[in-house]
Amino acid sequence: MHNSLVLKNAEIITMNPAQPRASAVAVWQGRIKAVGTREDVRPYEEGTLTIDVKGKTILPGLIDSHVHFTSTGIKAMAIDFSPAMSISQAQAIAAQA
Repeated sequence: MHNSLVLKNAEIITMNPAQPRASAVAVWQGRIKAVGTREDVRPYEEGTLTIDVKGKTILPGLIDSHVHFTSTGIKAMAIDFSPAMSISQAQAIAAQA
């Protein structure tokens, strides 16, 4: 199992305004060590799994949380009265909201 990886020949969108695009990335022992050109990652290639991604796009940290925005927004604006055991407790919860 490899904990080191070099991806080359890529379209990397870095999200870094100082370097918005790159073509290679090196991950060494679980940490990103170099982002840039093939020359920038070459020191990390020996003994490392190296993959030519053939021009595919790489996006860092893109995670789909699968949120339904409308229902999540409505829920966020709602008051949770489930702890209330009486009208006075519901009124106290509403007053704190």
